[in-house]
Amino acid sequence: MIRFGIDILLKQQPTWKTTSIGLVTNNAATTFNGIPSRKALLHAGFNIIRLFSPEHGLDLKSADGDAVTDVLDILTGLPVTSLYGEKIVPSESDLKNIDVLIFDIPDVGSRFYTYLWTMTYVMEAVAQYSKLLVILDRPNPISGNLQLAEGPMLDMATASFLGRWSLPLRHSCTLGELARYFNTMKNIKARLEVIPCSEWDRNMFQPDWHLPFVPTSPAIQSFESMLLYPGDVTMYKLSTKSLIIFSSDGDCQHEYKFGEVNGLASLV
Repeated sequence: MIRFGIDILLKQQPTWKTTSIGLVTNNAATTFNGIPSRKALLHAGFNIIRLFSPEHGLDLKSADGDAVTDVLDILTGLPVTSLYGEKIVPSESDLKNIDVLIFDIPDVGSRFYTYLWTMTYVMEAVAQYSKLLVILDRPNPISGNLQLAEGPMLDMATASFLGRWSLPLRHSCTLGELARYFNTMKNIKARLEVIPCSEWDRNMFQPDWHLPFVPTSPAIQSFESMLLYPGDVTMYKLSTKSLIIFSSDGDCQHEYKFGEVNGLASLV
């Protein structure tokens, strides 16, 4: 059975376990049996002193593009510093008392999903302030088969927080793999440790994990929406039911149940 990087770490006794630790995470980051990563780490004796949250916030309730404020985590009582509000990069003061920063956030395998780019900003910050970054890796839920990578590469003239550096729209990589790649290719020089997941076949899709689906943001509430996300210009999930809105740059908007998509001759 699939085990995530968090599950592997919980079985280890790293030398930095009792140092001061920061954790970049959200409610979608859980162990294989559904325990929030931050709760599991604290229970195992990891000395987490601060949390950091990406777009949508720790609770995954903020809408796409909405600024997220700093809060206190109800579950742990820890302070949560937003990396999608007044700042997108951890500051020197944020990291002053932190020795190790852990990154554990599920991705969806699409270039314009911002969790990936938050990771790259975190990498640059730990490199600048000489911290250790530990990435708890997770499988790519829409397959790690590189033959399925598709879509145009990023036009760097349009680079933004939705895409800093060039990748296909559907990249077929894990965040840990992309961290290693960018650390070298962009000469970030972060002190980086990636804890891989186990029992993952790259041809697997999320349903093949035989684990409950965990929504990763307000718009990604099902595997179907996750799978369609890279190929649609804009996509909104209206409810927990499989209803997807496809929209174009024009005035025309179409609504179809997911099961009907294969029967479409075209979208206009």
